[in-house]
Amino acid sequence: MSLNPIRPWRNIYRRKSRQIMVGSVPVGGDAPISVQTMTNTDTSDVAATVAQVLRCAEAGADIVRVSTPDLCRSSPTSTSTTAAPSRRPRRARPA
Repeated sequence: MSLNPIRPWRNIYRRKSRQIMVGSVPVGGDAPISVQTMTNTDTSDVAATVAQVLRCAEAGADIVRVSTPDLCRSSPTSTSTTAAPSRRPRRARPA
């Protein structure tokens, strides 16, 4: 990485960290930056939450987080498993 002496605020210094895997997505270490988001639907509405996850994946998100504080109140049918969308191919990392 070249340093910018004219605009030093544009220099990005990455703290060395340990790489972990979130599913099949590497995070931290020398991994490329991953795009992640979080749903904002009512998680008791499973159809709307799954639809939002699929839209996020189509838009290019690598990781979609879902908070389920009301999981205990959800209906038994809402706990059925839904196949996660396959991850899009990684972009080539610049050399």
